[in-house]
Amino acid sequence: MLRVRKRDGRLEEFSRAKIVRTCLRAGASKKIAEKVAEEVEKRIYDGITTDEVLELVIELLFELKYEKAERYDLKRSLIRLG
Repeated sequence: MLRVRKRDGRLEEFSRAKIVRTCLRAGASKKIAEKVAEEVEKRIYDGITTDEVLELVIELLFELKYEKAERYDLKRSLIRLG
């Protein structure tokens, strides 16, 4: 079982459904969302942070030439500002 480290330090079981949901909220199709989730599952490791997961999702959306990925890249930038 892979776990993701939340911002508050808690560990939570990795949820593929959350990756799909994030992609869908960004406007990706179900097909793209599933493809991203599949690739994220291959690349993550136990204890990865939610920020690292989000960064990976954005990177994969860009790789798939998904134009709306900029929307979540902006979210990542705003998170870094605090």
